[in-house]
Amino acid sequence: MSYAEVTLAGVFPDQVMRMHFLTRTIIVEHFPPELQNFYKLMIAYFTLTGGVPEPKEWRSMLQRDGVEPAVREKMEATYRKLWELAGQEDHAWQFALEAMKTDRQTELFIEALTEGMRVLTEGLTNRKGERVYGYRAAYAVLTKRLGEIDQLQANADALPEGNVMIEGAEVWDDYKLRKTEGAHIGVQTGFVTLDNLTFGVQRGEFWLMAAYAGHGKSQTLSNMGYQAVMDGRNVVYLTLETLRDQVRRRFIARHSSHPKFESEGLYYNDIKSGSLTPEGEAKLKVVLDDLKGSDYGRFEVVWMPRGSSPDQVKMKMDILEALFPIDLVIVDYAGLMGAGRRVEHRREGLTEVLQGLKGLATGHHRGRGVPLVSAYQTSRVKLQEARKEGGYTLDSLAETAEAERSADLVLTLLRQHDEDTELRAQVLKYRDGRMIEFTLETDFSRSIVTESEIGAADESFTSLFSE
Repeated sequence: MSYAEVTLAGVFPDQVMRMHFLTRTIIVEHFPPELQNFYKLMIAYFTLTGGVPEPKEWRSMLQRDGVEPAVREKMEATYRKLWELAGQEDHAWQFALEAMKTDRQTELFIEALTEGMRVLTEGLTNRKGERVYGYRAAYAVLTKRLGEIDQLQANADALPEGNVMIEGAEVWDDYKLRKTEGAHIGVQTGFVTLDNLTFGVQRGEFWLMAAYAGHGKSQTLSNMGYQAVMDGRNVVYLTLETLRDQVRRRFIARHSSHPKFESEGLYYNDIKSGSLTPEGEAKLKVVLDDLKGSDYGRFEVVWMPRGSSPDQVKMKMDILEALFPIDLVIVDYAGLMGAGRRVEHRREGLTEVLQGLKGLATGHHRGRGVPLVSAYQTSRVKLQEARKEGGYTLDSLAETAEAERSADLVLTLLRQHDEDTELRAQVLKYRDGRMIEFTLETDFSRSIVTESEIGAADESFTSLFSE
């Protein structure tokens, strides 16, 4: 008698609530292959009738569905065996359910390791008829299989669901919270005009920032993360472009300009080169001590290799979520990620990356979602067009239409001249509001990006999109 058999037996006779729980949290792949078709039929019956089949109904269903005699005989024997095992107490049934999930994950994990080793040492022919061999192929196979196991666990946890008709009290409490906290209900970016429009980055939202190389993508992302941390939020900053040490120094330099220190901020290059004055070194120690002892959020900086796929990012996020609640994810940046498989064209790969990032925003933590912000690099041709026209358009993201489709908000940054310290920020798309523009002032030497004219939106720009 296996744990999987005990789990199925626990729904007899007519344990409707247990069957309902299984349909919510357990998918077919949780069961060993010999019980998967059995579970499929149980789900089909429950979906149609809302109940658990009696012995006569089970035989009738097998005959009506045209199940082959040999298979029908085997399923009837399985049913009789499970019926005899029925009647477990709740604690025994719950233990069997958890043990079944663990056993299945262990079995799949061993299969994943075995397949990865075969690809590494012998090579395999995949479903497309391609020969895969070596470290990279084995790594890709193992990552994919581990992602499937992780998804199995995600499905095993209760997903957000319920009858809206009886959730009035919960909706009212949510409304009162939003009324009380206002814009602070989302993760604030520190750019007031943007926060007034969006109420901050919300769970499940995917924001995409587009700019040319050197026009402040990473600095702006870092400042967004810094603001969130100052507000007590936990931020995961995934960097594919710069070294982790660089992101860390940028964060420290930015914090040194906090008004609480009542002095000019430290220069990034002085920290990098070890050339601070004695006064600067003393201030650096004060800044570092302040980060340790204050009630700030967490700034978790994770370096990931170029070509990392959304599945790999998901694995990292799931690991970190088990250690602390994630309030904001920043990916620097989407264009350096990969699809996780071989694609014919870069556009195809980028499309899969953007779809994957949106999926992470909506699906993280078993469907509870997480705010996710990433960046996208425009081409030199699009930069020249934007400088000529005075701003970007959604056509500037024409390399893949998915950039516009997947993103809940598209923000562009434009430096009109290379020597400018101002950035023209434009919201070209926002699903829940109008489109605006505002100005950011940059001081990259101290890793600072701030809004220069707070609350000033260009109405002529807005009207272009409202006609």
